Amino acid sequence: MKKQFFKIGLPLLAMALVGLALATSCKKDKSENALTVSDISFTPCHGEGDKGLYNPDSVAVTVSNKTVYVTHYNLDVNCGWQDIDVQCRLSNDSVYVREYEITPVQANCSCETNNSFQINGLSGGRTYTLVIEFCYPSPIYKTVML
Repeated sequence: MKKQFFKIGLPLLAMALVGLALATSCKKDKSENALTVSDISFTPCHGEGDKGLYNPDSVAVTVSNKTVYVTHYNLDVNCGWQDIDVQCRLSNDSVYVREYEITPVQANCSCETNNSFQINGLSGGRTYTLVIEFCYPSPIYKTVML
């Protein structure tokens, strides 16, 4: 009986867990019933004196047609950065967002950029908590109603 479980049950359990992980993660490529991150854009570096009206690590969120539009103002990055990747994961009614700088050569300084992106694939008629994880001094929480 134990051998049968390890031959049949264990592989089925592993496949189910992998399927669950894929179904609840944000992806850059479009696939049915999955969250997607798209239209990532950012401004050139600006320094301490150019912050304008925004405080460090402020986040603006709007919603239109089940698409969540996010702009993270004054995201701290290494001066040598070239691109930004955005990843997210869905857990119950929370969407956890992480922004990663792509920095081929580290510089000995940091600066700020304003990073914008879209999240698609959330179900309408629900309320979500958007958690922008890498903010100073702590994560930023935004409530989003679709």
